[in-house]
Amino acid sequence: MYDMHSHIIFGVDDGAASIEESVEMVRQAASEEVEAIIATPHYIEGLYANEYEDNLARLNVIKSEVSKSGINIKLYMGNEVLITPELNGLLKAKKITTLNNSRYLLVELPFTDIPVYTEKVIYDLEIEGYKVILAHPERNQCIIDNPNILHNLIKHGALVQMNIPSIEGKYGKRVKRIAQLMLQHRMVHFIGTDSHSYKEGHAKLKSLAEMMSDYCSEMLCDLFYENTQKIIKNEIFKINEPEKIKRLFLKNFN
Repeated sequence: MYDMHSHIIFGVDDGAASIEESVEMVRQAASEEVEAIIATPHYIEGLYANEYEDNLARLNVIKSEVSKSGINIKLYMGNEVLITPELNGLLKAKKITTLNNSRYLLVELPFTDIPVYTEKVIYDLEIEGYKVILAHPERNQCIIDNPNILHNLIKHGALVQMNIPSIEGKYGKRVKRIAQLMLQHRMVHFIGTDSHSYKEGHAKLKSLAEMMSDYCSEMLCDLFYENTQKIIKNEIFKINEPEKIKRLFLKNFN
C-alpha cells in the first residue's frame, strides 16, 4: 500500500510535533505494510507557510533517522495546499510543491464552502500542465449536502483523494455515507490516511482496506497502490468515468 497524504514532517503544521513522533508514524505505517508515504505538510498562507526547502530539509532528517532504525519504507515530498487563486504563482515561486515534483498537486477545499473560483483554478492549472487532486472532499459541507458537486468538479478535470478514516466513520455518519457513495459511483482515485500523529495514523489500515472492499473491490489496487505509483512516476492515467448519484440515494439522507 501507498499513503499519498500524511503529515509526518515534524514542526511545520498540526502534524508530527517532533522527530521522534515522525519516526514513530513511519514505523507504524511500515507495520501496516505501507511501502511508501508522500509527506504533505499544510500550506495555508498566514497560518502554515513553511516553504519547500525547509520542508525538504526536515524530511531528509526523517529519512536519515528511519534508515538508522532499519525501517524499510520510501518517503517522498509534497504539500497539501489550501485552494487560492494564487496557486500557480506559489508554484512558480517554489513556495509550494507538487507530489514528488510531478504534475499532481494536492489541493484542500475549505470545510464549509466551495470558493467561486474553484473550477477556474482547476482549469488554469491544467493549462499550465498540472493536475489538481482534491484532498478529502467528502468532508466539505457543500459536497456532503450535494455530492454531485464533486461529480461536476471531476468532469472539469479534478482528481479525488479520500481519507480512509472517512469510511471508518471517524468524521461522523454523514461523512461515512458520502464516502461510501463516492466509492460506489467511481468518484475516488486515491486513498490517504491524512495522519497527523502516531495515535491516529496508520493503525488498522489493513482492516479498513478490507472494509472498503464491500464498496469497490475492483478498484482497491488502483486506490491503494497503482494510482499513487503513477503520481510518483509522474505518469498520466485514465480514470474511470464517474457516475452521478441519483436522487434515490440522497433521499432522506439528512
